[in-house]
Amino acid sequence: DGVVQVFVNDAPVAIADDGGFRHTFRAEFGLNRVEVIADDGVRRPATRVVREVVWGPEILETQEAGVTVPGAAKMRLGQNVLDGDAPQPAPGEMNVLVVNDLAGAVEVLLAQANLAAFLPNLVVEASERVRLEVVGIRSGTPQITLQYTDTGMDIFLRLDGFALDIEGELPIGEDLIDLTGSVLITAAAFASADWVVDADGGPGLLMGDVGIAIERLDGQMNSSEAQAFLDTIGGLLRLLIDRFATETVDALVREEIPEFISFGLGQLLEPLAEIELDVEGDDLLPEINLNGGVTLAGFDLSARREMVTTLDLALTVEDPAGAVHPVQGIPVEGTAREPAWPAGIGVAVALRLAAVNGLLNTLWRQGVLDMDLSAQVPEGLGVTSARLEATVSPLIAPTLPGAPDLFEFQVGELQMYVTSFGA
Repeated sequence: DGVVQVFVNDAPVAIADDGGFRHTFRAEFGLNRVEVIADDGVRRPATRVVREVVWGPEILETQEAGVTVPGAAKMRLGQNVLDGDAPQPAPGEMNVLVVNDLAGAVEVLLAQANLAAFLPNLVVEASERVRLEVVGIRSGTPQITLQYTDTGMDIFLRLDGFALDIEGELPIGEDLIDLTGSVLITAAAFASADWVVDADGGPGLLMGDVGIAIERLDGQMNSSEAQAFLDTIGGLLRLLIDRFATETVDALVREEIPEFISFGLGQLLEPLAEIELDVEGDDLLPEINLNGGVTLAGFDLSARREMVTTLDLALTVEDPAGAVHPVQGIPVEGTAREPAWPAGIGVAVALRLAAVNGLLNTLWRQGVLDMDLSAQVPEGLGVTSARLEATVSPLIAPTLPGAPDLFEFQVGELQMYVTSFGA
């Protein structure tokens, strides 16, 4: 008998007395080709076995009905998207107003909104001492400043020319003083809030400290007596209007503005909440029924710089058949690395390879690479049936350093089964 030599990927390997051998080599993310040749110098060809081995720093377990990929994507919203601190442009053609950032959108909303609709009660006071009601509210010129903090954001609101149209009566002895007129107010407010995932799985703002300051309160009353009462510091009429204005600004900065901001982020994510892929089968490919969805997992913030949302991905199939070939799971790249966000880009999305490979694995489980090629074989070759089958899930993997492309599509263990006449 000849002396047996064993090679693993062309490297000679020492053989133990019991015939066993061991070889260690560096694995790369994705498919790794392992070729073992045993050569005794006599038989030809030499015995050769090739296997495609899937490797990754981590393996994400898959279920029969699909896969869930934690942290499948990240979305970055820079400070310039929240508030770029730039003046808003004037309306363009056809009076279309384009805003630069979210703060600008809030300013436009407040300037054009009917603020009275935000308030549950416009009656300031209805008692024996006075009857006072607000019949109209004008927001004037709102100014909004939004800044990221390490846990959420700070909201600064200033209202110049904030006006209240009022009506009412103030009994003084036997007389009733008419309180009809307009009050001009300058108000400033501050609020801090933390970003949270709400009970419905959407983005929400948990309010913290709120501060309100009424800096100016001037009126133009129809009655000179009412004007005198309004101008009296510490007077009843002035105190009532101050209280109403404070409550109105508090409602804006504590409720309406945060709800609008969180609603805007929710609208960005809503189209991703439910994803359906339905493809009818044909002679070559099977029917595909795939459901998926993205859910908000959390936030990572940097003061005055950015907010990064983490998104989970769930993929399910309606009629899971299970993998024809057993698999441990999906190779996952290291999760400790953060995306290298491009400089100067306000909105950016980073998608993990695990999300793409989770989709490929789910499609593979539905038989996308299990193809009946019989109808594709030309006549005259004597082939009665032909079938292509992938025993390993396809995946996307980074290329090696120096390669012209960043990623490559890998398919391993492709088997072709052919039946011919007389077989």
